[in-house]
Amino acid sequence: MEDKGEKKFEASDVTLVDDKFYAIADNSWSLYEIDQQLPTNSDKNIQLGPPRLHGKEDSGFEGLVETSDPDVFYIMRESVLSNNGEYHAVLLQVRINDDRTDYNVERTCESEVTFDGDSKGFEGAAGLKGNDGQLYILGLCEGNHCKEGDAGKDKGNGKVVIMQINEEVSDEQKSLGFQCVLRTRRTMSVPESAFFQDYSALSINENGDVAITSQEESQLWIGKLKLDDDLLFDVENSEFVENRGTVLDFPRDTNCEIIFCNIEGIHWINDELLVAVSDKMKSGGKQDFRCLEYDQSIHVFIRP
Repeated sequence: MEDKGEKKFEASDVTLVDDKFYAIADNSWSLYEIDQQLPTNSDKNIQLGPPRLHGKEDSGFEGLVETSDPDVFYIMRESVLSNNGEYHAVLLQVRINDDRTDYNVERTCESEVTFDGDSKGFEGAAGLKGNDGQLYILGLCEGNHCKEGDAGKDKGNGKVVIMQINEEVSDEQKSLGFQCVLRTRRTMSVPESAFFQDYSALSINENGDVAITSQEESQLWIGKLKLDDDLLFDVENSEFVENRGTVLDFPRDTNCEIIFCNIEGIHWINDELLVAVSDKMKSGGKQDFRCLEYDQSIHVFIRP
């Protein structure tokens, strides 16, 4: 895969469509297509679109959601400063071009929910079909209580915001290039058994199995989302099942030290396998040297 001049890959989410993994990075505007066999230095891996679009501005891509169309994805930008001084998440609906060299943005939605700043917004996202036929976007807040600072580190208070794409936008939003709004329907609490300082990724499979990761703890919470009898999402009544959660450590080294320090994306491959991606190791002595080996990487894990 050509890197198109990009020297770092701060991977932030991953999904699987047919026999390809697709990944995003919060520093890059590219979409990455990776063969499921994970070949290295292979032409089977493709970087779709240029990594730089707006000067030095990073993409802030944090959530990647597949759709029923294998060439269409939703990409969540974590938190973006708007003209009125508020921070909103922004959802892009993108379509891969026929020649598979780039993608086009088909529409852009601004979230109703606001954040304290640009560093603790939505860190993960999932898409679920409702029993009313609507698609719902679930945004996982990075900070506890959807907050920054001390409140954001108040463990065991994770939140998932349930949103619906609505095309009724204000004149001001139209003037800023938005074609839709992410209307907030309600907020679900992540069970306290996911006793994390931060929440870095979310995946929900067709059976309602839930995977939520913590970058800080290097752990994975596996739980259950209550669906209706047809295994469809009920926007008013579906909740995480309190007594169905298990916390697992990502692999440690022989001294039980954390080595997967920057897990920022997770996705169910099947009932037993999960794929994850890792951000770049923090420089300047902010992280242990052990964090280097598995940074900027894609990993496949089997659940015990």
